[in-house]
Amino acid sequence: ALPLAAALVAPLGLLTGVPAIRRHGLALALATLAIGVAVSRFVFAQPYATAGLGLGLGRPAGFGHDRAYYVFELLVLAAALTA
Repeated sequence: ALPLAAALVAPLGLLTGVPAIRRHGLALALATLAIGVAVSRFVFAQPYATAGLGLGLGRPAGFGHDRAYYVFELLVLAAALTA
C-alpha cells in the first residue's frame, strides 16, 4: 500500500512543489504556508479523514476555557522547544 500511495501522491506533490520551489525568500514562505493551509482545510473537511476513524478535533478534557487551553499550548510549545 505504501508504494501505491507514494505513486499516487507524487504527481500532486510535483504539481504543488515545482511552482513553490521557483520562488525565493518571502514568496517561498508564503507559498509553502498557503499550500499547507489549503491541504489541511481540504483533508479536515472530508468526513472520512476524521469522523470515520473516530478522530476528533476538539480540545482535550479539562481545557474548555480559552485561557487554560492557551497555557496548555504554551507548555507544550516550551517542552517541544526544550527537546
